[in-house]
Amino acid sequence: MYELYLPDDRAENSWDKELSCIKVLIDWLESIGEDVPDNLAARRKQLNSATAEGLTDALFWPDSAGKALAIRSNFVLLPTEDGQKALDQVDVFVVISALLNNLRETTAAENLRSSQYERKVLSPTNFLRFNDGVIQAALLRAARNGELNYASSNDVANSANMTDHILKMIDKAEFEDGEALTEFLLAIGLGTLRLEERDLNSVVHTITAKLEKMPRFVGILARALEAGKLPIHHSDQLR
Repeated sequence: MYELYLPDDRAENSWDKELSCIKVLIDWLESIGEDVPDNLAARRKQLNSATAEGLTDALFWPDSAGKALAIRSNFVLLPTEDGQKALDQVDVFVVISALLNNLRETTAAENLRSSQYERKVLSPTNFLRFNDGVIQAALLRAARNGELNYASSNDVANSANMTDHILKMIDKAEFEDGEALTEFLLAIGLGTLRLEERDLNSVVHTITAKLEKMPRFVGILARALEAGKLPIHHSDQLR
């Protein structure tokens, strides 16, 4: 038996923020005379009923083909028995959430505790080291308190490195390497993942230049960022 120390996210979590974001997007699409995609309306309904029904294997947005993000057989933080043992998305999220919380609470030199004198962020290299889309999505959802705020990071390379990673995902949106692209754009839309202005513009403009090759929701998020409708908590970021 294992003991997992999880953060108290009862006040607000990323799914509450996602629902708020979706409502903003739907209102915006209707105001400019565009149809609301079926999957966006379905996601709003799903999130509205999540308290009663849960989101066990629908925590994250699927890949560009509509396939749910799933752990690969070589995941080492939980036993998968070479892919024979099924792990739900919630299993992965709980493990990642516990790991991040441990980094926030530990007294070790390497920690994730921020103060008024020092801001700690997750290194973008974590998203290269853990390249399963479901793990990346879990990191994006479990991070909090500015832990993905690369716009205010002490290391100016963090924003550029994260941007390079996202741009590569855009180029490979139809492949395994880009399977979590929607979650990255959503994290930007929620204000959880923050980039330097020039880097944010680069991501947005790269997507809007190839909308026909992007999942429609990714395109909507990029256009909403460009129009100043998002991020929902940092509406002054993109100018």
